[in-house]
Amino acid sequence: MSKVYFIKNTGSDYDKLGKDALELLKKIVSETDHSFEKEVPIKVHFGEKGNKTFIPPKCYEATINYLKEQGVSPSYIETNVLYRGSRTTTELHLETAKSHGFTQIPIIIADGDIGTEYNEIEINKEYLKTCKIGKEYGKYNQFIVMSHFKGHVAAGFGGSIKQLAMGFASRAGKLEQHSGISPVVDDKKLCGMRYLYEKMQLRRYPGFRLCSYRCE
Repeated sequence: MSKVYFIKNTGSDYDKLGKDALELLKKIVSETDHSFEKEVPIKVHFGEKGNKTFIPPKCYEATINYLKEQGVSPSYIETNVLYRGSRTTTELHLETAKSHGFTQIPIIIADGDIGTEYNEIEINKEYLKTCKIGKEYGKYNQFIVMSHFKGHVAAGFGGSIKQLAMGFASRAGKLEQHSGISPVVDDKKLCGMRYLYEKMQLRRYPGFRLCSYRCE
């Protein structure tokens, strides 16, 4: 099992967060005798337009400067999202990234202008036989993944593993990963529908019906 390195930081000093991240990276490099290749992208989440819960660009600066000192050419790398928003196409994605301050290094959107450029990798696992990975990822052997920690309705928590699984996938790959999840309605347990009717004031839509209020 791989080692996990941890620094407790409960503050919002972005300079300190960035330095802590670099300290962890240096620790891993030292203990594993790691050697960087000449180009190493940083897997990042640029945040949706109007969103503030992404890691701010200031947190990446210490790592970016460290890589450059090691003779490494860093870049940001990401894929387009599945849903409609400010990161659906490369053009919109780049605009959003730059508006959020991600201007220190070049940006690579790995799955092309509309998320259709990918390599299909055979994995033969239980839920997926292949993975659709953004094409540009195939050009690199090393990545640094920096992630914000979040709750996730299905997985419990999302972090660097989600950055690798969902974040490396093209739009088609993201669709495949989500397509195995669908709601199941038990028509014997619909008591909550009456409450929804009242709260949503569905009397404004007299022709609209959701169920027969069957309850037990």
